[in-house]
Amino acid sequence: MNRRGANRTGPLGGAGMVAQWGGSSLIKSVQSGLAAILSGNTSATATITSVDTANSIAFLLGWHYQTDADDLTQIIQYVTLTNSTTLTFTKNSSSGSSSGSASYMVLEFVPGVVRSIQRGTITMGGTQTSNTATITAVNTAKSFIPWSGHLGSAGSASMASMWGRLALTNSTTVTLSRDTGTSGLTASYQVVEFF
Repeated sequence: MNRRGANRTGPLGGAGMVAQWGGSSLIKSVQSGLAAILSGNTSATATITSVDTANSIAFLLGWHYQTDADDLTQIIQYVTLTNSTTLTFTKNSSSGSSSGSASYMVLEFVPGVVRSIQRGTITMGGTQTSNTATITAVNTAKSFIPWSGHLGSAGSASMASMWGRLALTNSTTVTLSRDTGTSGLTASYQVVEFF
C-alpha cells in the first residue's frame, strides 16, 4: 500500500520541508512597496499584510533622495521586520533637506521551509574595520544572510568607511567588515537557516 507523502521530509517526516500535497510553491506570499522617510526624520514605517515573522525575510532593494546636497548619514539606511505587520526603516541623521523613499520586499515561506531566522545589528566604532555578532549555531551549508542595509555616523567619511559587508564566518558568528574606519557603521542582519 502506498501512502501519499510517506517519503516526505520535514517536521512531520524527518529533516526537511513538509510535503505540499498538491501545492505548487514553497512561497506563501511576496509583498513589495515603497516607504518614505521625510526630511527631519530618522525612521519610517511601512504597514504590510500580516506575515509569520518566523518564516519571513525582509529585503532592502535600494533607495533614492531628492537632492545631492545631503551627506550619506542622511541617506543610507537599513530595514527591520519589526513585527508581523510592520517594517521599520532607520537612518542615522534627521538633518538634511531632502525626503526619500526606500524600496522593499517581504518574502514569506510556507511552514516547514525555514528552520530559523535570527535578526540583529552589528556596530563598528570609527576606527574599527570589523566586528561580530554571536548567534545560535546554524548549519552554514543551509544558511544565508539577505541584505537588509546599513547606516553610517559621519557624513564626511570616505565611501570605504561608510560601506561594509556581512558574512557568516562560522556556525555561530556573523562578521561585519570594511576596508577602513573613519566613521561609525551599523548593519542590520538576518541569518536565515533552511531545513
